[in-house]
Amino acid sequence: MSRSRWRRPRLAVVLVFAGMVGVFLSAANWQWQRAAAKELRASEFAAALLEPARRDLASALAAPAVQGFERVRVQGELDRARLILLDNQVRDSRFGVQVYAVLDDVTGRQVLVDLGWLASDASRRQPALIPELPEQLDTEALLAEPPASGLRLAGSAVPADDGRPLLVTRIEPAELAAVLKRPALQSWVVQLPAEAGSGFERVWRLPGLSADKHRGYALQWLSFAVGTLVFFVLWHRPRKGSPNE
Repeated sequence: MSRSRWRRPRLAVVLVFAGMVGVFLSAANWQWQRAAAKELRASEFAAALLEPARRDLASALAAPAVQGFERVRVQGELDRARLILLDNQVRDSRFGVQVYAVLDDVTGRQVLVDLGWLASDASRRQPALIPELPEQLDTEALLAEPPASGLRLAGSAVPADDGRPLLVTRIEPAELAAVLKRPALQSWVVQLPAEAGSGFERVWRLPGLSADKHRGYALQWLSFAVGTLVFFVLWHRPRKGSPNE
């Protein structure tokens, strides 16, 4: 009575499958390391929010904190005439924009101020209603890096200055500095704290994906590696009625 034998894979096939498994495992390991780093960064971020402002904006800009965010004291004049609206910002299934303005610090430095989020009509037919803005700022705020800009798409360049609020899909301080004719604009963003009656929704969040998201992606890549191994084994398993070797 004949017995079916395991199919002997060719070397090229083994190398291809081994390469795929190696790539998937490397990606899983990278995402897991990213999760650990993001968890540490999240704890640093939470600790920074509990600390009172120890430096003013000028000092923080001259020597930025190692972790990339810090509570600072902000004083200066807000440019209310030229606002920047970051489009396609969704919160709790609501469409809206993130509103920015340029602050002229008392020391002469210029920096973008994140005024907060505003809801807008999902059809985009009605623009977001901008609440009344103060002329002067004197408050504690969070100095942070600008939001991740993501991939550059066609038509995503900063529009020309035509006197209206700039509607953009990316926050690029260098491009905004050129359009707004503010060459001294810093590559940082000041996020204002939540304030009742301001008309804006303000939440200090650590930018980027959460640690749980990275872990989820790590498990996804790991499942690809396991699935590839299972497919390899099943493809070369003995088959009923296969000839003897």
